[in-house]
Amino acid sequence: MLTKPLSWLKLAGVIILPLTFLALAHFSVPSKDFVDPLVDQPASLSALPIVSPSPSPLPSPSPLPSPIPSPSPGPSPSPQPEFTGEQIHGFFEKYANEYHVDVNVLRHIAVCESGFNPQARYLSYAGLFQFSPHTWTFYRQLLGQDPNLDLRFHAQEAVRTAAYILSINHAYIWPNCVPH
Repeated sequence: MLTKPLSWLKLAGVIILPLTFLALAHFSVPSKDFVDPLVDQPASLSALPIVSPSPSPLPSPSPLPSPIPSPSPGPSPSPQPEFTGEQIHGFFEKYANEYHVDVNVLRHIAVCESGFNPQARYLSYAGLFQFSPHTWTFYRQLLGQDPNLDLRFHAQEAVRTAAYILSINHAYIWPNCVPH
């Protein structure tokens, strides 16, 4: 056994290099006089067919995922007429009398729910009385009025609807704001 690594390299060179040359000599290019037994023609370098590799099919591009639309803000409510505080108080008087409800209860609910702001909004609740879309649509249809959700911001329509709701004893829809 050899103790020096260099001697292994010398031994490898003595054995491997001659084998490499033998392999190359065996696969050398044929001479001009060589006759290919399959073709029966003299083979020359110029007569050898040039075979190009068949083009491999290009990988088809994988479809890009369709972009997810970014959430767009919901439609803003159509502008409703602005009323003065005096006009809004007039609506309270008018509809409280029309529906035979206590005007003070009506006002109290509006102050509790929205701070008396017809444009108030919290999540899906809107208007003086913070009607949800479902509640607004339901009671407006019972009332025989337009259920358009934008009308929750219309002070007169909101007061009319709230007065109607109180008149049919459904004040429970404002559990935290009805005075006891």
